[in-house]
This record gives sequence, structure tokens and C-alpha cells, in this order.
Amino acid sequence: MGPGVAEKEYFSVVVTAGLCWLSNSHQSIFYFTTIICMTAEMIIGAIAVGGGLAIAAISIVVSVPWAMKEKLAKLEARTRERLALIEKGIDPDQQLKEKRGVGNDPLFWGFLLAGLGLGILLGYIVSMVTRWDSMILPNAMAALLGGLGLIIYAWNRKRMDDQHPS
Repeated sequence: MGPGVAEKEYFSVVVTAGLCWLSNSHQSIFYFTTIICMTAEMIIGAIAVGGGLAIAAISIVVSVPWAMKEKLAKLEARTRERLALIEKGIDPDQQLKEKRGVGNDPLFWGFLLAGLGLGILLGYIVSMVTRWDSMILPNAMAALLGGLGLIIYAWNRKRMDDQHPS
């Protein structure tokens, strides 16, 4: 700053930790404090990112073995049940047929996600061509075509059940 600047002018640097107020006459201290404040911001940011990554790592380390343990417990229970049926002289394949529910059918998820993806794509294209609201139109088209995908899935499943009654 120029020589006519009064001593009472102050610079302020806003940081996460608070405000650093320094006099204009001490420019070297100002620059040093600015570096310290920027370093504090970077440290706080690094701690936040590191904490987020640590939470993600802990959740993976805990959930994967837990899921494997549950899967092994189900497998062991199913094996015991099959052995008990064999001991009684009952065919376990006829008795323990797995019914595929709607949520476990890959075709369900294929139709639903294909409809959602196609809806988002078409909504984005239509919003670019017509200059309509690009935030609402892709979501509306995704909901519409996702529902259409579910209708096609229900029609397809009914047709398959009519052809192959169990």
C-alpha cells in the first residue's frame, strides 16, 4: 500500500478457525499469518477428508465379514435342512424349491434401471432441445419411463407364468 495509508487500517483474513486481524504496518507479519491461516485451512480440510476415508474403510472392514458370516450361516442351515429331509426319505429338491420373488428377479431390476436410465437420457435431450427446466424434466421422464419399465416387467412376467405354470 502507499505511504499515505493510515496506521488504523486493518486487513482481515477469514479462516475456519476464526478471524486474523493484523495492522497494515506489519506486512511481513500479515503475510506470515496469512500463510499460517491457509495452512490451518488445509490441515482442517485434510482431517475432514481423512476422517471420511476412515469411516468408509471401517464400514467396509466391518460389513464384508459380517455379510460373509451371515451367508455361511444360511448355507449351513440349508445344508442341515437338506440332510434332515434326506434322512426322512424326502427329495429335498422338490421340497426346497426357491421361489424367486420380485425383488430377487434380475429382469425386474433390468427393466427398472433401463427405464430410469432411458428416462434421464431422454429428459436431458428434451430439456436441451426445448430449453425447458433441466432439473425437473430428466427426473420426471425417469419416473415415467421407470414406471413404464415396471409395467413391461409385469406384463412379461405374467406372460411367462402363463406359458410355464409351476
